[in-house]
Amino acid sequence: LRSIPHLMTINTIGESYIKKYGTSGINITKYDITYELPPGGYDILAFNITASNSTRQSPDKGKMLIASRVHAREWATAELNARFIEALVEGYESDADV
Repeated sequence: LRSIPHLMTINTIGESYIKKYGTSGINITKYDITYELPPGGYDILAFNITASNSTRQSPDKGKMLIASRVHAREWATAELNARFIEALVEGYESDADV
């Protein structure tokens, strides 16, 4: 990514519930299991992948939204989407199919 910084931007588009409202009133004990809450919550990030130095304007470009999250039994979604982003960015100048 450092070799082509014009290709991707990362924007904060919101905050997690815990970051915005705190942990008061949240029942984190279910089925006799106590869940650990993240300290302070997290920002919600959006990765925008496009060549900012392109001669084509944004309305001419294809669009895609991919939602990703980490869940106790669904780790693959975040990992697969991170690998997809890597393939897009790393293959940009060398692979015409990307």
